[in-house]
Amino acid sequence: MNSTALGTRQKALALNLDARTYGTIAEIGGGQEVARWFFKAGGAAGTVAKTISAYDMAISDGIYGQTKRYVSRERLNAMLDHEFAQVSDQLRQKHGDSKCFFAFANTVATRSFHSPEDGRGWIGIRFQPRPNEKPSQITLHAHLHNSLADLEQEALGVLGVNLIYGAFFFHHSPPDFIVSLMDDLSRERVEIDTIKFSGPAFPGLDNRLMSLQLVEHGFTDAAMFTDAGEVVQPSEVLHNRPVLVERGRFRPVTKLTMDLLERAREAFLQEPGMERQEPVILAEMTLRNLIPEPRVGHSDFLARADVLGALGELLEMKRPPFAGEDLERGLAGIRGQRGVLLLHLGQPDGGGHTGDCTDYGARIRIEQDGIVLTCCRLDFLTRRRWSIRLRRV
Repeated sequence: MNSTALGTRQKALALNLDARTYGTIAEIGGGQEVARWFFKAGGAAGTVAKTISAYDMAISDGIYGQTKRYVSRERLNAMLDHEFAQVSDQLRQKHGDSKCFFAFANTVATRSFHSPEDGRGWIGIRFQPRPNEKPSQITLHAHLHNSLADLEQEALGVLGVNLIYGAFFFHHSPPDFIVSLMDDLSRERVEIDTIKFSGPAFPGLDNRLMSLQLVEHGFTDAAMFTDAGEVVQPSEVLHNRPVLVERGRFRPVTKLTMDLLERAREAFLQEPGMERQEPVILAEMTLRNLIPEPRVGHSDFLARADVLGALGELLEMKRPPFAGEDLERGLAGIRGQRGVLLLHLGQPDGGGHTGDCTDYGARIRIEQDGIVLTCCRLDFLTRRRWSIRLRRV
């Protein structure tokens, strides 16, 4: 949280009093908490052209089109497409020269009686930085960690106001925008694991660096990119897929690196039930593996990401392990996937690390030289993150 930032109510009021901003707030699954802040602040008629919450799936499909998954990037984009087109088409003649139109949307699954798991969802805004300009867009994915549904909804409302305010007042400085997303929030309440900027307001912006800043600021433990450099949320590419994880420095990617990976892949495909199921290959680095610079080794990171992308591998960037964390806790942080872990070239911080968690059918060992190859089955059902963390023994 930024202690010098405006509070949530102050941000909502500032937007209401700004004569330029005008648009729609569409919310599904987490109440109408974002819209509520604008009405509570006063003067909402100056900013809010429309609010909507299409909870029934048939109603939602009738407005935004059918979808396979309602809490998804695809549903969010459909909402933004529809709502921005409506507000700009219907109000352009009357307000086009004086207003910056926007459409804010979220599609969220919060904690409920039938689903006691932490909430999660997609949140985004499509907006005009100046009147009559082509719109730009910011999309993010967040996890909500409060133990009560009403507290999750409250956090969602704060995050939504931060997103709208940041889009209009910080779009010229994406790093400052990212920091502002957590104003009046904390990592204990909200985790932002994916963010993407697009449109003419962000010329030349590399979304991989923006996601790296989420990890750098501690807003999430890991960020993931495709071989084409696209930012993805882990479940988009790993859901119900076998996974092969290769952990290392990748500086450079050597023939040994590729040989270890190929041997692990061959061993994986021999596992019972894995016939004709090609695994997703995931390369993993930590911030500690980058060349030290005042703001993390951004150029070093991009260079390695480009090499791994050319080899056709997904890349995961994560925070270094925290001393004293239990191996079981790390293993319990992997989603319910069946896969092989390939860990090599990970230099321990002096001394050896060992871990044995036979209850999970997994054995991991890191020797003094930091090179290890361990294959294991991960058939157990787990909940959230993708990182493995070891304790010193």
